[in-house]
Amino acid sequence: MKTISMALLLSFHTLLVLGQNTPARNENWQSKFFNSPKEVLPKLINAAIKNSTELEKLGLAEQIAQDQSKLTNKKILNRLSLGTNYSYGTTYNFINGDTPGSGGGGGINPFSLPTQSQYNVGLSLGMSLGELLSRPYEKHQQQLMIKQVQADRVIGEKEIRKAMIAMYQEVVLANTELKHIQEALQTANVNKKISERRFKNGEVMVSEQMAADDMYSKAVLSEVQARSQYQTALLLLEETIGMTINELMQGK
Repeated sequence: MKTISMALLLSFHTLLVLGQNTPARNENWQSKFFNSPKEVLPKLINAAIKNSTELEKLGLAEQIAQDQSKLTNKKILNRLSLGTNYSYGTTYNFINGDTPGSGGGGGINPFSLPTQSQYNVGLSLGMSLGELLSRPYEKHQQQLMIKQVQADRVIGEKEIRKAMIAMYQEVVLANTELKHIQEALQTANVNKKISERRFKNGEVMVSEQMAADDMYSKAVLSEVQARSQYQTALLLLEETIGMTINELMQGK
């Protein structure tokens, strides 16, 4: 029993030393973090949204859908073609056959017609009736895809808000439990010391002194477990928002 007690005491002493060395950052943000949920939760939610890979994927999907919609609008240009034609030779003037070089009297005489060059440019659009009729539905389908991605993003943000509220409450609860257990540990430590002194003076029996040691050992174990739960909840929260709580509260 004393071996277990000494081991737990050593573990507790190690945790106290680590606690004194590492939580310097905690003093800066703990009071505001745990006592101002209305101010803290919006910061947690915004950070989690920015750090969400799922929302990032939805943003890329929306961009792809937007680009696809633009391509659909410009698809008609694939059926539009530019044609050119160049010719050189004699050309009969059908409008005014009496002009010089027309052969006279309207008669065509290719040997008396003047030579000239012609250059023609034209646009042509070739599209089947099926393509023409399905075009409005295709554009509507692209718009629906964009709206679907946007709706998925709204749902994703709602889920993040719910998760942040739950995770924040878990951290607050774990911190409260840790404080209560630490107070109980201090009480058990005082009782243990009093019991040891009274045992040396012959005022209590061995069984009473061992009971005080056992209560202290259990308090040490409870403190270790509570600290682990609190640190785990805090680390999971920081992993979700992509930064430490200290950085979040300092606005980094």
